[in-house]
Amino acid sequence: MKLTVASCLFPISSDVRRNLEYVARQIQTARDRGADADGYAAHFPEACLSGYAGVDFASHADFDWPCSENANARKGYSTWRGIPASGSSSARRTG
Repeated sequence: MKLTVASCLFPISSDVRRNLEYVARQIQTARDRGADADGYAAHFPEACLSGYAGVDFASHADFDWPCSENANARKGYSTWRGIPASGSSSARRTG
């Protein structure tokens, strides 16, 4: 079986909703170009939803944790719109 992997990049920020829009748009573009779950996958950068505190933004002080956690739970980085996808987000640390 042939596997095609799209390496998806975009300007990551601390705005989870904006980052999600980029992910959704890139997955839709892949679908529009004929990609489906059979032999196709999309790979997004580490922390593509959350960005990196101290690199992409100063700190997690005003970070939208509920949005990030909801996005991760909802899609689980397994399938987006029928396309297998991988990527990650920061995890909230407690304790």
